[in-house]
Amino acid sequence: MELIRNAGLPGILVVLLGLGGVVMLALTAAMVAGSKPRQALVFAGLMMAFGSAALLVGAAGRTSGRINTFMAVAHAKANQRERLIELGFEEANASIYLGAGFGLPLLLLGAAATALQLTRGGGQR
Repeated sequence: MELIRNAGLPGILVVLLGLGGVVMLALTAAMVAGSKPRQALVFAGLMMAFGSAALLVGAAGRTSGRINTFMAVAHAKANQRERLIELGFEEANASIYLGAGFGLPLLLLGAAATALQLTRGGGQR
């Protein structure tokens, strides 16, 4: 929970995208189990889209966190700069950790589900 709090708005967006991806994972699994290959491919694609978006939002959060840090340091007193850099980099790193933590598993699971369906001949009409 502290990681999400430290990440700020990008962290919250990453968590929401990750939860959307988990829903797509459940729908993909249901379609694979129900022998609906075309729907499984669609949901696997959506799962990978959520994973990619989570990675991108995490990376954007890291960049914006570092920009905000350096802007704050530029206007801070000399004795406050070290603490501001520490807090700012903690926020920036939290965003990328959340993005990678949600995005990479969704991408890998989506790719595995797609490969499984295509090897079964699920993409044929």
